Amino acid sequence: MKDVGNIGEYNSKKAKIKELKSSNKDEIEITGEALQEKELALFGYRLFDIKSIINHSYEKDSKKTLRDFLESNEIAFIKLKHKSEPNYNQVIVYRNFYPTEIDFSDNNDVAKVKFNKDNSNYNNNYWKDESFPNMQTIFSSFFKEDLKEKENKK
Repeated sequence: MKDVGNIGEYNSKKAKIKELKSSNKDEIEITGEALQEKELALFGYRLFDIKSIINHSYEKDSKKTLRDFLESNEIAFIKLKHKSEPNYNQVIVYRNFYPTEIDFSDNNDVAKVKFNKDNSNYNNNYWKDESFPNMQTIFSSFFKEDLKEKENKK
């Protein structure tokens, strides 16, 4: 995300950058992969076959600067397993970013941007609402017996 305003600065030998045109916006697709030939063992886990696709969207026929930026999304794939497991599990991560407001200025007022854990932008506690789904029941119905707590066997 840090190079979204200047794609030319995106430096990586393993990444492939492709420009895509559509009828209403321009997109830059950045793809990369790692650990294709051999796995990485770390803290008892094995990581393998990591792939990532990042799409940055800009206004149609623009110079692809921060002022032209519309949205960004990323899909990352990784295969991992614990050393005690026979097969790899694939994890897919989806990340979307939609700017709601972009402001340009010459002021270097960084203090306003810092994260404040005592301040929330949520107007209500939606997760406490009765209609908010209980993810435990949703995952239990999907994973059946695989989600139950079991004894740790070494």
